[in-house]
Amino acid sequence: MSGYYWLKLYTEILHDPKIMRLSPPVRLRFYECLVLARDCDKGGDLPPSEDAAFVFRIPEDQYESEMMELQRSGLVEKNGNWHLPKFSERQSALSGAERARMHRQTKQKEEYEKDGICYPEDSNEDVKESNEPVTERYNDRNESLHREEKIRIDKIRVEEDSKIAASPAISDSITNVSNTRVWSEVTGMVAIPGSEISKVLPALDALRIRFPNQDELIAYLKRYYEDWQKRKRKDGATYSRTNCAWLYDLAVAEETLKTEVAEKVKAANKEYFENNRPKPDCKIWGGNGVYNKDGRFIKCSCMKGSK
Repeated sequence: MSGYYWLKLYTEILHDPKIMRLSPPVRLRFYECLVLARDCDKGGDLPPSEDAAFVFRIPEDQYESEMMELQRSGLVEKNGNWHLPKFSERQSALSGAERARMHRQTKQKEEYEKDGICYPEDSNEDVKESNEPVTERYNDRNESLHREEKIRIDKIRVEEDSKIAASPAISDSITNVSNTRVWSEVTGMVAIPGSEISKVLPALDALRIRFPNQDELIAYLKRYYEDWQKRKRKDGATYSRTNCAWLYDLAVAEETLKTEVAEKVKAANKEYFENNRPKPDCKIWGGNGVYNKDGRFIKCSCMKGSK
């Protein structure tokens, strides 16, 4: 090991088509080659292929294949062992003049941005020099990367990111996570039972159309879940918590809850009793509430609700 624990890597690498058009595995291998070259500290020379493949923990033939692709892009050369052109120059310390130039450039950019003006990167030779593509700095070509090419590459990335964000798989994944949270809030269970998930998720999706507000959906489902916990099977046992029929059979169909029906009947009976109870201290027929008049039973006037 050389003792170096850092590597200079330039940010314009993001806009270099020669690098960004590489396949992801080969692009990663190029970055690893930069690190290995810095660690070897031999002016950009890489170790023999056998040793480099061992460092990267890959077969030697895979290493050679990837390096051939990098060679076609002009990023490496082979002179016995593989070599990174211009590596020493790129890793050397900046001269005083270079540091002064970069400082002036930074100040100019700050002034432009302060006034709300886009900094003209191609306005002078100093800036052009600092914005040469990475490919040029690793080989002898004198081509500069046009701004239009940078913009085109960035647009492609934005479009790809938009496609990923809008893909049904990602959208479904987000919805499923939200449905799992609703399930946990209602039942207290961390996850939806695996045997029921194919029925539970479509049921929750259908209910979300009727209840866009998640809190309202949770409140609605809690009524059915609590009712289900009080129900009993024919053998007298309660239903299993993993039985989700309360959701896709009852809640989706808006079936009347048995506990609510029982409470309504109880309330009606109580109201009837309260409205038809005689006064115990009534002097007519000892407070029985009715009396016999000419062979007919008449409701006593003390009865609540009597006419």
